[in-house]
This record gives sequence, structure tokens and C-alpha cells, in this order.
Amino acid sequence: MFYAVGRLDLQIPGSQSLKEKRSVIGALKARLAQRLHCAVAEVDHQDLLQRSALGVAFVVSGPAAGANALEAARREVEQDPRAWVIDFATHVAALGDESSQWSWEDDEENG
Repeated sequence: MFYAVGRLDLQIPGSQSLKEKRSVIGALKARLAQRLHCAVAEVDHQDLLQRSALGVAFVVSGPAAGANALEAARREVEQDPRAWVIDFATHVAALGDESSQWSWEDDEENG
């Protein structure tokens, strides 16, 4: 059994209030959970108007499936023009494997 977790750091340039930001984040969380059957939560920047970080988690059959699931999550978020992915970190490992490392990727197009 493998797990795949990712962190998507987001810029929400049109947000003028925390209520607007929560609307965008809530829609993203619901869409990710519904379409990709993953666990998702806002994990950082809750008090900032135009920033957020979403954590996503999958249980998968292998490393390739984990990488594919995380990339699908990134693509799903990138389809919403209200949020820009500015950083994307991923980690895929077998349960109990402590030797694997995080992979960081900057999104130059939107940052």
C-alpha cells in the first residue's frame, strides 16, 4: 500500500475578503474530493486574503499511481482561473517507508 500527499500553494489574486477566499477554497476542496476521491484540507495561510495552501492525500496501489493522482489534483486546481498554483510539493511512499523525500516544483507561469 502506498500513500501520495501533496501541498498546493495558491495565490488568489481576485480575493478582496476572507469570505471571497473561503468561497474559492471551498469550491476547490469540494471539486477535488468529488472528482478525485481524495482527502483535502486548507493547511496554511488561513488568515491571508490572497494566499492559501491545500493539502491533498490519496491511498494508491503504487508510486506511478500516486504521481498520476497528484498531477491530476494539480491540473484540477489549475482549471479554476480564480486560483494560481505558485508552488507544488509531492511525496509518494510505501506505508512505513521513511527514506523517501519530498519533491518541490515551482510554477513559473503563474508566480
